[in-house]
Amino acid sequence: MLTQTRRHFLIGASLLPVVCAFPANVVAEENKPVIWGPPAGPSLVAAYAVKTGMLDQLLPGCQFKVWNNPDQIRAGLGSGSINMAILPSYSGANLYNKGLGVRLANILTDGLLYIVAPEASNIKTLQDLVGKKLAVPFKNDMPDYIMQAILKAYDIKPDAIDIQYTGSLPEAMPLLMIGRVDAAVIVEPAASTVISMSTASPKKIVRALDIQKLWEKVSKTDAIPQAGLVVGKGFEGDEGKDKIKALNACFSNALEKIKADPEKAADEISGLLDFPPHLIATSIAFSHLVVHNASEAKPSLETFFNVLIEQNSAILGGKLPDDGFYA
Repeated sequence: MLTQTRRHFLIGASLLPVVCAFPANVVAEENKPVIWGPPAGPSLVAAYAVKTGMLDQLLPGCQFKVWNNPDQIRAGLGSGSINMAILPSYSGANLYNKGLGVRLANILTDGLLYIVAPEASNIKTLQDLVGKKLAVPFKNDMPDYIMQAILKAYDIKPDAIDIQYTGSLPEAMPLLMIGRVDAAVIVEPAASTVISMSTASPKKIVRALDIQKLWEKVSKTDAIPQAGLVVGKGFEGDEGKDKIKALNACFSNALEKIKADPEKAADEISGLLDFPPHLIATSIAFSHLVVHNASEAKPSLETFFNVLIEQNSAILGGKLPDDGFYA
């Protein structure tokens, strides 16, 4: 994960009025621009940048809107009616490989996945899950493939853990609370939510295992470049590259401010994400938020993509994306 010292931040911040500015004729659009994002960690940076006016020069009138239907976002990117959306990185690669004219602007999180469990279960290592029931969302999708790769790296047979697949992230929470499963794979801020909810319950839930740390045995890095901003129409060619560079500079400034005062940032954006401010503030510490240019993140992305391809090449549209995908 890349970090900046305070000195570097102050130097960078002094340049932001210039970096974030962009010629008006480049940003002119028929309608107000919209950044679409899920109600989850990767959206925090974009939502904060929009809410605090950091994008006003670059994208006048820009709005942030939550998406709940990924099929709608994929269709919108393909048709050009949507041109900025925060998506799982592999979804962006899939769209690119299908020739939809999109590319990845950045990575906004180096991983959001945790295994949560009752504190009393005393789960401290992956081996402690052997013989237990683990809820995993979305069979034959990204969380499942990550877990399968981790089990293989730790020489744990796939059937040694009783994996219970769920059709959505929220389904795992009640299963965990009533004891139908012993642990669950959950993404932030859902992990912070279930932990907070359990404080009023006899069964206290804790973050038992950090999947990003387990991932290091798979890829020699603890970064899972899980999601980022996919851009389409209006971001083509050299002008598009300059626009993306300016956008990422604004996002970097937003991230520094979020890290400096999580509570204040959470108050700013809770209305956009429909999460209580205290849960957003808590989740920031566990969301591994970053702003990496896509080209900068390419090595870790290709490592991640190769793990997914090994298990199901169709998830990326049959191949690794070429250099044109990485802005």
